[in-house]
Amino acid sequence: MQFLWEDFSLETPAMNSLKMMTPEAYQAFGKPVNYSFDQLSFLKSAIKESSRNRSRICTHDNSEEKLHEMFVIYGKDTYVRPNRHFGKDESILVVEGSCDVYFFDLDGKILEIVEMGDIASNLPYYCRIPKEIFHTVVINSDQVILFEATSGPFDPEDTYYADWSPPEERREQIASFKQKLVEFKLRNRQGKKQKRLVETNQNVYQEKEALCWLSKSDRDFLWEKMRAKNLDRIRICSHQDPSHLLHEMLMLFSHDTYIRPSEHTDKEESLFILEGEGRYVFFDESGNVDEVVALGGPGTGKQNYCRVPKNTYHMLIVDSEYMLVKETTSGPFSRSDTIFPVWAEDYPARQEARPYIESLEKQIGVKFG
Repeated sequence: MQFLWEDFSLETPAMNSLKMMTPEAYQAFGKPVNYSFDQLSFLKSAIKESSRNRSRICTHDNSEEKLHEMFVIYGKDTYVRPNRHFGKDESILVVEGSCDVYFFDLDGKILEIVEMGDIASNLPYYCRIPKEIFHTVVINSDQVILFEATSGPFDPEDTYYADWSPPEERREQIASFKQKLVEFKLRNRQGKKQKRLVETNQNVYQEKEALCWLSKSDRDFLWEKMRAKNLDRIRICSHQDPSHLLHEMLMLFSHDTYIRPSEHTDKEESLFILEGEGRYVFFDESGNVDEVVALGGPGTGKQNYCRVPKNTYHMLIVDSEYMLVKETTSGPFSRSDTIFPVWAEDYPARQEARPYIESLEKQIGVKFG
């Protein structure tokens, strides 16, 4: 294994170390794992070592983890053979570039095309792919960086490739197959699909469709609802029920939010910052601050992604007017998996928690926004 990036980090040098597992795959290690968009530029160099024009960084520790996440780069000519996963949903979020995701029935008939771009575009930037549906990704930009999530553990037999699609070694067939996909898209431009959400309580909306996506309009929807209801937080869940193995939420927090420190029993979670700025504060068992990771959306120069280790007390503090994040964790959901410490009280809002927050500021010598 090749060791890379001994001290490549903005705030915590050991966190972004990598090991080369294969010419296409790198393993991140260190706790907590966190990345900025600038650091992911490493992938643009790593892709040159791949004969298949792709590379990835895995942020989960090993193939047995319940939550698998990775940053993947594909070149424009990359062929992703249509495939489906048995018993597992997965999702992609566009970090940089643009692509189309095609969905097929069992015989190869195209059912849906989702045109995707990054958060700055007006296209969907996130798509949840239901289990057991054939799909492929066609890259439109010179390169595309995706953030992928699925449930573990990994078993290669869970992935089945469509027998009506050309294998990777058939280059001429691949070119013809991809051309037919593009031609179909041009002939069958689809209108915007109406979003179907169910309000489960005043803070939570639920996607009704297993195949769903998110765009800027969803941020606007949450912002409007949060202000109308005078809330300090609100979210859209893309998983359809608590029993799902992959839980993903688009969450909007206001600056007034107080999020009590907590830990999750044998369960990791991650935040991907889409807009706004804040900090993840990590604690030891007695409530002393172990680590602070500055978080921010694209263009802030701060960490855009952070994965929280299992059984670790942590707290999110919002520094900006609001903060839009995608949270990912493994399911099924159980309230007993979340543990609150005795050294941090539960306050209704940030204003009431001011004395506690000021004590943290004194401890770490940083003034929160």
